[in-house]
Amino acid sequence: MRNFRAVLLAFALIEFIFIAPAHAQNVERPELPASVQLIEPNLPRLEPPTAEDLSLRSLPNPLPNPNINELRDVGFGQAAIALPDGGAIVGGDFTSVGGTQNKQFLYRMLPNGTVDPNWTANANSRVSALALSGNDLYVGGFFSSINGQARRGIARLNLADGSVQAWNPNDGNTGGYSINDIEVVGGSVYVGGQFTQMGTQPRSNLAKINVADGTLDSSFTASTNAIVQGLHSDGTSLWLGGDFTQVSATTRNYAAKLNASTGALDSTWNPGFTSQILNIVLDGGFYYAVGCFSTVNGTQRRFLARVSDSGVGALDSVWNPTPNGGCTVGLAVTNSHVYVGGAFNMIGAVNARSVGRVSKVGAGAPDASWAPDADGLFTYRIAPRANGEILILGEHVLVNGVYSPGVARITDTGAVFLSEVYGERSGAVYTALTLADDSVMLGGSFTRAGTLRRRGLLKLDASGQIDTSFNVSVTGAVWALRQDMSNI
Repeated sequence: MRNFRAVLLAFALIEFIFIAPAHAQNVERPELPASVQLIEPNLPRLEPPTAEDLSLRSLPNPLPNPNINELRDVGFGQAAIALPDGGAIVGGDFTSVGGTQNKQFLYRMLPNGTVDPNWTANANSRVSALALSGNDLYVGGFFSSINGQARRGIARLNLADGSVQAWNPNDGNTGGYSINDIEVVGGSVYVGGQFTQMGTQPRSNLAKINVADGTLDSSFTASTNAIVQGLHSDGTSLWLGGDFTQVSATTRNYAAKLNASTGALDSTWNPGFTSQILNIVLDGGFYYAVGCFSTVNGTQRRFLARVSDSGVGALDSVWNPTPNGGCTVGLAVTNSHVYVGGAFNMIGAVNARSVGRVSKVGAGAPDASWAPDADGLFTYRIAPRANGEILILGEHVLVNGVYSPGVARITDTGAVFLSEVYGERSGAVYTALTLADDSVMLGGSFTRAGTLRRRGLLKLDASGQIDTSFNVSVTGAVWALRQDMSNI
């Protein structure tokens, strides 16, 4: 595409140089004073490119037998919820699990950490939100169907077998939608994300739905002016976090507290975050938040903070774990620890790449004994299991050197299980370069080719087979390859 654009620019330049003067042949040159000498420039003659110049003769001949078996890429894990039996439901942007099982964006993990082969629920696009109420599993995301049945971004399944229930609150939605979080309390389902309607009714990024029949609660019309990333309710109040700066036309920067019944804004609670919040958890009287903020109510708090869930939302003046780097996304709170994931490589003075945990008490000291090394830019979700294990979901490929793309099981000591729960999707080749010996270098977005780990870059020999002696890993996708002497 880049070469094609260059050819178009070359033709435009030729037209400007050669064709435009032809249109002006009959325009008389103005007379100049005798004292002025006109010097004609002696420019080389530029010829337009010939058909041969513009041919594709420089492209290599096709390989006689290219053989890239099963090119796969990391499938991001984005949602998980622990089950009472010790298992879990996992959602994300993957199309296979454990390297072999065809699981489309959703699967069930058994208590022993293996994938349930008999639970066959699947979506046709990303799953980013999960909630459980009894035997009802609520699923949210960017999909338009579940198990082949039309469901626009939100659905309810039977937990036992993954079958779809008739409950369908977003039927008739003709706009865009992405569901980021779901909270079920009593007879109500609260939904946050990015949308302008729920079903056929106008709703801006926030909706309250009746559990019984999937109809909208018409008395709850609270809205935000931008994305809701997370929400939580205790049945009396509803807390929000997100990208918004207004709630129901009243200024609230990135965090808000509403009346759970009516949607009325709490006029007092206003913590004062300075940038977007990407995830929230309510625990022990605190509103925990992660995101891209750097201060809270004028006090420095980088990407992780907790404030009171009542009163004005006062900042905890002592608890300050301070991850470095950039935005944090993943967040989970247990009885003893706060788990956090994001674009950092340290928490305080402790090495912690992409994921770590800190104490809930005092200043929030980081735990140096739990430091799984995840190589992805972001860890999106963290889900503690009843047996003490932690699921981390995100963009990682390796965790502690173990191939665990998208989803990894971590012990309470930080060790990584060699398990089948990782997520993948189809890999892609974006660029190719033929070398002097007729071997071909391929770049793209992939993490393995068959049983070989190849990340972003691989080499085929002249016969089209993978060169097993060449193994250079690249973090991220490779979009272009060029050769300069002996360098690539």
